[in-house]
Amino acid sequence: MRSELALKIKNHRLWLPKEIQKNIGKEFIEITIRKDGTNEKFLTKLTNDGRFFIPKEIRKKMDLKHDDNVDVSVEMIRNLQRSVSHLKGKKFDMLSFIPKKTMSDFDIHVNADNGRLKLWYSTKGRPNEIIIRRFVPLEFARLLGYYQAEGGKLRLKKRRGRELSFTNKSKTLVSDFIKLSEYILDENVWKCSIRHEKNIEREKLNEAKRFAVSLGIEKENISVSPAERISSFTFRLWITNSLLAEIVSNMADISRKKLYKNSEINRYFLQGLLAGDGSFFSHRDKNGSLHSRMYVYEAKKNYAEDYNKLLSEFDLDCNIKKDRMKNFYIMTRSVNWENLVTLYDKRLFILSKKHHENIINTIKGHKRYRALKHFKNLPDEFENSLCRKITGKDETYVAGWLRDRAKDGMIERAGFRKWVILNSGIEVRKFLNKLQSG
Repeated sequence: MRSELALKIKNHRLWLPKEIQKNIGKEFIEITIRKDGTNEKFLTKLTNDGRFFIPKEIRKKMDLKHDDNVDVSVEMIRNLQRSVSHLKGKKFDMLSFIPKKTMSDFDIHVNADNGRLKLWYSTKGRPNEIIIRRFVPLEFARLLGYYQAEGGKLRLKKRRGRELSFTNKSKTLVSDFIKLSEYILDENVWKCSIRHEKNIEREKLNEAKRFAVSLGIEKENISVSPAERISSFTFRLWITNSLLAEIVSNMADISRKKLYKNSEINRYFLQGLLAGDGSFFSHRDKNGSLHSRMYVYEAKKNYAEDYNKLLSEFDLDCNIKKDRMKNFYIMTRSVNWENLVTLYDKRLFILSKKHHENIINTIKGHKRYRALKHFKNLPDEFENSLCRKITGKDETYVAGWLRDRAKDGMIERAGFRKWVILNSGIEVRKFLNKLQSG
């Protein structure tokens, strides 16, 4: 329905006739104001008494004043129905993560335009419309993991709304967070607060500023300040936009609670989570036995339980215990050979260089690795003599090694003193070659 009206401005507002108010009700409307050959459009909703406010930027642009007569077009616009499925092929459908109302109970309007979603909600202040891409790669789940581990709380700030924020000292993680955010945002609208230790060297601080600029953040959107209990500096990325903050938070909640059939989503999410809240340690006891453990730290028990469901898909579910002294939950797991292979192969700690390298070194120090490492150099078909040459061991060792690998189903006899590597042995070789690359 479209209505053409001639109205008079009263205190930056326009009132609609009652018969039109009845037809519109609580629906979103698109307003077109025309004056002296110019026109401007904007979205709005009617107040209970049938009026709407003309945005300041439009009043200024069109030089609109009290008691001005203007021509107005009023058209009800359809609010896009939310998608039921979170996935479209191998991409997230962002439309499915947009709630119908904000956390402050304002209706959210969504309109589709050339593969993008235009979002807006009506409140007393006039929030900016935001535009996000509708379909984004599954890798975006890593940003959700980052946000879950290091994101700020959704506090409502007076006259500012809610913030989407992320804090970390790692340049690698901060850079990756920005890169992933570009999947949904057309432009870099991030602001960056750099907090640094007192008496920091000027060059170190300048280096931090240059790094923020290299991420595409405008210089005027970068601030610095000293802080207690900070070693060197930390970066806090933030955007003041309630809609964006609530959508990402909603998406992180759903991804944390939902065990997707597509394990890539869960893997990406865990990569981000473990980069912020995970750790891996290994040591040898006095008898030379190797012991390995992974940890995840979380303040909320229900969150820890959700993480466990995701980890269980990779057979990495943990014991959950509350640390009474520090009032948070510690998730722990004793890591065996199969777990080590999973942690490395799925690259779950890839964004923490220290932990990832520790996993590689632990694998190479494991007795199982010592038993399998010869597959790197063995051809698909080989004889006992070549195996002795490659391993550098005697006939007795080689005979035992061949017997054990045959029991494992990795090789089988192909004739007198001849062997062939089976599929599982070929997979071991691939893993060993991958391990060699880091």
